[in-house]
Amino acid sequence: MNIFRLAGDMTHLASVLVLLLKIHTIKSCA
Repeated sequence: MNIFRLAGDMTHLASVLVLLLKIHTIKSCA
């Protein structure tokens, strides 16, 4: 298993989760 690929997948998942949380909070505030 490539550690760099694993790290890239983790950062990608984290960024997607942050984006979804931002959208959710913006919709809740609106």
